[in-house]
Amino acid sequence: MKFIVKGLDIHYGGPKVAAFNSSDADKMDLHPYDRVRIVYGDRQITAVVAVTKTFVKTGEIGLFREVLDFLGLKGGEEVEVYPIGILESSLSTRICRNEC
Repeated sequence: MKFIVKGLDIHYGGPKVAAFNSSDADKMDLHPYDRVRIVYGDRQITAVVAVTKTFVKTGEIGLFREVLDFLGLKGGEEVEVYPIGILESSLSTRICRNEC
């Protein structure tokens, strides 16, 4: 799925983070801590999903500074995003939230 980049001047210092509007996350069946592959030209990176209702608009992807720098982005560019699954630890957290 294609998204327009919203550059977020936030340095996390840990895992690479990509923020999705909750509507887009639902369409792609993405949940917090899932992983996505972000592709821009010949570069790609794996990022952890964050979900928001207000911080990024539908059709946008909010990228933290580390991701922007790696992909050579400023904001406003179009990127391709592919879900690549979740870590087993994230799955057990998701199950516990729903059943514990």
